[in-house]
Amino acid sequence: FIILERYDSFGGTTWRDVANETSKLQTEKGTYLVEYMDPEVHNPDDMKTWPSRDRLLEMCCDAASKKGLDDKAMFNTSIEKLEVKGDTLAGGHYELNVTTEEKSETIKVAALISCPGVFFNPVDLKWDGNKEFGGYICHGSYDRINYDKLE
Repeated sequence: FIILERYDSFGGTTWRDVANETSKLQTEKGTYLVEYMDPEVHNPDDMKTWPSRDRLLEMCCDAASKKGLDDKAMFNTSIEKLEVKGDTLAGGHYELNVTTEEKSETIKVAALISCPGVFFNPVDLKWDGNKEFGGYICHGSYDRINYDKLE
C-alpha cells in the first residue's frame, strides 16, 4: 500500500491547515490517541487533557514513524484525477493522476481510501455591514489572526 498525503508530514488538513497555534483538542477522553484501542499503549505522561495542535501533530508523526508509515508515504502529493478502469471487483483498477513538487505521474491502484478530514471548509460568516465596520474580522481557525492588531 501507499499513502498519498497533500502535506509535508502526517496530521492532515484539520491539524496542519485549519487549526491555529492556539488550538486545543476539546475532549476529556483519551479517544484522540492514535493507539487508543490498543490496551498495551498508555497515554504519554506529557500529554495534557486538552493537547495543543503542535502536540497532536507530534503524536501523529511519532505514531506513523513507529509503524513504519514514513516509508509508505508520498508527501506533498495531490490527487488530480481518478479514472475507473473496468470493473474494480473483477480485475479492474483505478488510475490516479498525482502531482508532487517534482513530477506528475499516473499510479495504478486496486483500492482507494480518501480521508479529507473534518473542518476542511469552515463556515466564514458574512453579514450586512461588515465592510462598513472598519475593524479587523477573521475566522478563528487557521493562523490568520493578526496579533499585531490587538492591543
